[in-house]
Amino acid sequence: MGSPSAIVAALWGGVGGALSIALTTLCVGAALAFSGDAFIPAAKLVFFAHIPVMVIEALLSAAAVYLAHRVKPELFSVVTQNS
Repeated sequence: MGSPSAIVAALWGGVGGALSIALTTLCVGAALAFSGDAFIPAAKLVFFAHIPVMVIEALLSAAAVYLAHRVKPELFSVVTQNS
C-alpha cells in the first residue's frame, strides 16, 4: 500500500474529478430548466445519466494523482520563499 499522503492526494483527486462532472452537469441541468418547464425532465435525466460518469472520472482522477504522487512526489510539495 502507498504512503498516507499519496492516498490522501488520490482521494482529493477523486473528489475533484467527480465534482467537475457534477458541477458541469448541474450547469447543463440549470440551463435546461431555465429554458422552460418542458425541459425539467430532461434536466433530471442529464443528472442521473452522468452519475456513472462521475464515478469513473473519480476513479481515473484518483489513480492518476496517486501514480503522480508515487512517481514524482516533489510535484506535490509546497515551495515557500523567504523574503
